[in-house]
Parts: sequence; C-alpha cells; structure tokens
Amino acid sequence: GSIGIELKARTVKEQYPLLPAISIGAGEAIDLIKLTVQLIWRLITGDESSKGLAGPIGIIQASWFMLQEGLGKFIWLLALFSINLAILNLLPIPVLDGGGIMFMVIEKLKGSPVSMMAQVVSQYIGLFLLLTLLVYATKNDLFRAFGL
Repeated sequence: GSIGIELKARTVKEQYPLLPAISIGAGEAIDLIKLTVQLIWRLITGDESSKGLAGPIGIIQASWFMLQEGLGKFIWLLALFSINLAILNLLPIPVLDGGGIMFMVIEKLKGSPVSMMAQVVSQYIGLFLLLTLLVYATKNDLFRAFGL
C-alpha cells in the first residue's frame, strides 16, 4: 500500500540479542524521522503531490494491509504513524504543541505574552487548517477507494 510514499518495512529474518536489537530499532526510528521530515518538506515545497496524503480510511486500509503482511510489519507501521504524529505535533501551528512553543518563543523575543485575542484567533485558524487537512485527506481516501 502507499501513503504518499511506498511502505517498505524492512524484513528482518534473523533474531538479535537485546542490545543489537535496540540499536537496529533506534536506527530504523531515525530513518523514519528523516523520511517524515523529508516528506513534509517536499509537500511544503510542492515537490511531492498531496494526493498521497491519507486520512482515517487510508490509515485503516494501510494498517489492515500491513497486519496481513505480518505482526512485525504492522508494528513498523505503528512506529511510522507515531513518528509522523510526533513530528506533525511539533509544527508551529496553533492548537498543536508546536504552536504553544511558538507562542513561548514570541513571548521571550518580545518580552511580553501574546495577547489573548491573538492566541484565540490563531487557535481558530490552526483548528480550521487541521480540519481542512483532515477533510482533504479523507477526500483522497474516498477517491482512491472508489477509483475517482
């Protein structure tokens, strides 16, 4: 299946002792972080089509596909989703944690808090952007599901 990128979980046929397994897992997590950041950047710059974005339906389909491929691949996909969510949560969009960090940085730079009205308005704008992205991704899912 695909979600903007081809999902290719590495298949490990050998069993490793605990410490090497932790090292291999950490390396895979770092690779997924790099891949996610690169993909977000490519979406922002227009080098990647947003038609590959998946919403809830696409996530369920990809999860089902990977579960059928094996528990290890499903767990890999869960790690990918977790990393994606962590990185997206840090984007400077009000409503997300990154938006809160952004307000703290602005407060530090200007020496006073951002006005409550500015925070509320930006929260609404951030919420609107996230809901718009959710609707767009769900539209992509439906178009893929029905071949439109």
